[in-house]
This record gives sequence, structure tokens and C-alpha cells, in this order.
Amino acid sequence: MPDRNTREAQEHRLPVACQTTAGQQHSEALLVQLLLDFVLGLSRFSPLLKKRESLFSERFHSISTSAASASKSPPQCPTHLQGLRDSAPLIAQILLRARFPHPPSKSSSSFAVPLSLCGLMGSRDDDGQSTEVQGYAADINSIREAQARIAPYVHKTPVLTSTSIDTVAGKQLFFKCECFQKAGAFKIRGASNSIFALDDDQASKGVVTHSSGNHAAAAVALAAKLRGIPAYIVIPKNAPACKVENVKRYGGRVIWSEANMESRESIARRVQEETGAVLIHPFNDKYTISGQGTVSLELLEQVPEIDTIIVPISGGGLISGVALAAKAINPSIRILAAEPKGADDSAQSKAAGRIIKLATTDTIADGLRAFLGDLTWPVVRDLVDDIIVVDDNAIVEAMKMCYETLKVAVEPSGAIGLAAALSDEFKQSSAWHESSKIGIIVSGGNVDLRVLWDSLYK
Repeated sequence: MPDRNTREAQEHRLPVACQTTAGQQHSEALLVQLLLDFVLGLSRFSPLLKKRESLFSERFHSISTSAASASKSPPQCPTHLQGLRDSAPLIAQILLRARFPHPPSKSSSSFAVPLSLCGLMGSRDDDGQSTEVQGYAADINSIREAQARIAPYVHKTPVLTSTSIDTVAGKQLFFKCECFQKAGAFKIRGASNSIFALDDDQASKGVVTHSSGNHAAAAVALAAKLRGIPAYIVIPKNAPACKVENVKRYGGRVIWSEANMESRESIARRVQEETGAVLIHPFNDKYTISGQGTVSLELLEQVPEIDTIIVPISGGGLISGVALAAKAINPSIRILAAEPKGADDSAQSKAAGRIIKLATTDTIADGLRAFLGDLTWPVVRDLVDDIIVVDDNAIVEAMKMCYETLKVAVEPSGAIGLAAALSDEFKQSSAWHESSKIGIIVSGGNVDLRVLWDSLYK
């Protein structure tokens, strides 16, 4: 059975404009001309863009010529609209360079962002390199749809603050506490959106997923239970015991794999073939990304003045959704990723301009051991301003601060955002000097406390 990203790609391939009336095409032609006039005018007033004015003029002249003739004899699929669609990334570069008060990070391989932060995924090579400027698997509309779909099944989590931690950080920090979410982590958002978007025939065969963290540990199992369907959960043998127990508590069927991505994925494929279950990918899926993006919608509703958001990064589902939603609402907002040193594939990918996969990972943050996918990488490449890498000692110190000062139980993956905010790397960057109010995504609180409880009995 093809996955839903393949099946639903057809939704976006035929421009709606190809079916419009002559009157609509005339109006569209006028809008195109107005947009082109605005963009060309902007390029002349911006020192950053003036040197590219001739390129823009040449490209847009052919489009505006088509636009002018569209009202006289509208073609079957208007060439002015197709030309505008083809040039949207170029237009977006003008608008975004003029809008953003800070330049892209040095590790960014490009600064090509589609105009509406949405669209089709295009062809990519085996390393994840983009063969052309592309759109993204999700957008602000799919994220808002996800928010409405999952509202009955998830919590709107609180934002906590601490003047004591602010003093240490030297900035105002706002903690979006997904550790208080159902199943103890943000993952229930993407899982619920994916599972409740299935039609009844698909859902009847159940769902399958693989994860070492909260996606499998509770999110998919709980969402499947709420939908009343079976859930087959592939979990590596080194997963924390508390997360395995969560799967069992919610009725998920545990299937063990080796502690590597290849084993997880191959076993999940086998289960899918044997049962007909639908794969609910932990991050590389439009419904998962859209569901995770609802974190950003809530945070910016609760604290609209935030200028920077720090997000844990692993497979990229959470940060992709957060970035797409946040930059659609406020294009100048800064999105920073926090990554453990022992699993810094995303930072290496940003530096190399392509997806890097590590042979092994070694970090206390068990939820941050996955690698970027072909749907999450383009968002990370284009919209994540920088990646802050921290070691496990810094993560433990941040956990300690959350427990002792914020009075919140968090897992290592959930504490890494605070670790990044307190790091020397961040404080020595231009991003720190340009940030004032920083949102920290506390992604989860599923930590194994058996050692603590055992020590209390001694």
C-alpha cells in the first residue's frame, strides 16, 4: 500500500487556475502585474537586492507580457500563472531578504523559501539534495486543519516562566510545557492528526510505527486506542523501560527491533506487509508535521511577542511544524534547533548542505537519535536559522534546573532547549544579542525515575 504522502501528492499537481473562467483569469493577470511591480520596486530600494535587479526584470518581463495578453485570449492553463508559480521562489527571496532583520546562518546552504511556505516536494537524490527549489510537505493551512482535528484529543499545554532562570539566561524565557501533554509529550499531536485523518477502511487494519521515544512509547498507542484500532509498535531493545510500559498500558502491541534505524524500518515494513496496517511515521509525514506544528500556533497565541523559538531536533517533525507555522505568522521570527553532541547529524547536514546520517549515536537524549527525512530536511535547511549543539552534561544540568527551579519533571530531550539557551555557543552568537523573548519547547517528560525511587528506599 503506498504511503499517504505519495497518494496525496496528486492533490497539488494541477493548478486550480487552469480551471478558471476568462473573467477570473483577467483578475489574476492584474494581480500578477501588481505583484511584479511591487517586487521590482522593492528590489530597487533594497541594497541587498539591487545587484540582482536585471535578473528579476528579465524574468518578470516575460511573465508580465503573458499576463497582459491573458485577458484577450485566455489559454487552457494561463502561462502568466504558471510563470508566476515557477518564479515564486525567486520572488520569495526578495520578500524574505527585505523582511528578515537578520541574515541566514552561515551553515545554511541556501536561502530559497517558497512564497507561501507550502507546496509540492520535488525530486531529490539519495543524499537528500534538492534538485530544484521546492515547497514543503505541510503549510499553515494544514497545521490549522490539524489543530481543529486534534482539539478533542490533546491538551492546550501551559507556558511557564521563571525569573530565577531568566536571570541565569540573561533573557526572558517562556517554557511551552509539552511534558504536561497527554501521554507526556508533544508526539500525541502528530499521531492523533495522522490517525484521525485515516478513512474507516484504512483505520480498520490498524497502524504501525517505529520509534525509540515518545512517538511509539505512548502517542501512537494512545491515539490508536482513542480511535479504537490496533497499534503495532516497533521499539528498539535499548528503549527506556518507562516508554515500553506506556505502550503496553495503552494497548499497543510491542514488537522488538535492534537498536538501529535500519532494523526498526525493516521490521515496520514487514509488519505493514503482513497486516495491511498504515505506517504512521514518527516524523517524515505531512500529517505528523502538521500535527506537531500546532505547538507553535498555541505558543504564539499565548505569547505573541516571542522573537525566537528553540526546538529539540531529531528526525525534524517537530521543528518543521514549528518553523512552518511560526514563520507563516511572523516571518522575522528566529527558529533555533537544539541537538545533542552525540547525535549531531542535523548540524552536520546543515553544514554540508545535504542529509548526513551517522553510523552510531551516543547521547542521554534517547528521543533525539533519529535522522532527518526527505520531507523534514528541506524545512530544516531553509527555515531553521541555526543549530546549537550541546553535550550530555549540559542537558543533565538543564534537567536539574527544570526539576529544582521550574518544578517540572522533564526528560533529557525535553531539557535540551534550556541547555541550548544557557550554552556558551548561543551566548556568543549574534542570535543571542538579537533575541529578547525566547520560547523553549519542553518536548516531553517521560523520564525513567526508578533509580530515584530505589534510592529513597535504601
